[in-house]
Amino acid sequence: MKKLLREDVKYIVVHCAATRPSMNWGAEDIDRLHRNFGWSAIGYHWVIRRDGQLEMGRPLNVPGAHASRQNHHSIGICMVGGVNEDDVTIAENNFTVQQFATLHRLLDSMEDMFPTSETLGHRDLPNVHKACPSFDVRSWRLREGGHQVQNHHDRLEEPNDVELEGAENSDSDDAGAVRSRLAGPER
Repeated sequence: MKKLLREDVKYIVVHCAATRPSMNWGAEDIDRLHRNFGWSAIGYHWVIRRDGQLEMGRPLNVPGAHASRQNHHSIGICMVGGVNEDDVTIAENNFTVQQFATLHRLLDSMEDMFPTSETLGHRDLPNVHKACPSFDVRSWRLREGGHQVQNHHDRLEEPNDVELEGAENSDSDDAGAVRSRLAGPER
């Protein structure tokens, strides 16, 4: 399988798990579901649980299985939730404050790691006809003042050199570095 290289990443794609707000699924649950579909593993690189906990899915150097025709040049982030409790056919922005805080920090980190990428929602990709992730990622990012919005075209220096080639599993140096950056201040 072709490795996903840093220079190949064009998109950072935010998804919802299309789960009810009462379901606190994590990467292990989604991995099991995706394997039941016949996939080799979880399709996303990152999963954000209802309590804001960040979990690693696929290693960052392995193409995802989250966005048709875009997997070989994108990173997939999945937020648990996104549909109505009583009717799963109704998209709903029911994500928690903790999830949005983690997403903000994760996107800042991913945008530093992949400075030429564009951050968007699954629904913003070409030929996608669904509401996923149940909110407008671009508008939210503008309001939140994310890294990419502030300085996507005006970066003066490259971020720390990140080698995805060495990220052979979920305990890679890259994943560990991202986790430590996202941990935020000690409480």
